[in-house]
Amino acid sequence: MSVSFFVQSCQKGLIRFSGQTAFILLTNGNTGMDGVWLTLVVLFTEVLSQDGKVVYTDDDEYWVNGFTYHNPNDKRIFVPKRVGIGDTVNTATLGGKMIICGTVFIVAVIVIGVSFMLIRSELTSPELKVPLTIKSRSNTRCIPTILA
Repeated sequence: MSVSFFVQSCQKGLIRFSGQTAFILLTNGNTGMDGVWLTLVVLFTEVLSQDGKVVYTDDDEYWVNGFTYHNPNDKRIFVPKRVGIGDTVNTATLGGKMIICGTVFIVAVIVIGVSFMLIRSELTSPELKVPLTIKSRSNTRCIPTILA
């Protein structure tokens, strides 16, 4: 890209810059730096266009303990995580509350069920049942016996 491309684009109205910006692009002698200058100009014009408007840059007040997102103004159920890959649940929405409560309920049922089975196995004495087979000439019979 050359400076003439930018000049033609500005003249056609495709790119609108202030007078100082167009002057910087026109006086740049190094054509290899045109992309860098254009990037800087676009970034600064976007920042300057936000002048006087409220810009939300961080939402720390909605992250309760660093990983729990609770924003009643945000209607999304799943929001991107702050750190890492994936999504997290917005606990301020009804869907988010149902997901969290359902997960806690399922985990509690599993933990209580496994605990009950472990306690029951500790309190019962083991039994060994061996079927005893007696063979005779006429027929074969199975006699169950309990060995304690």
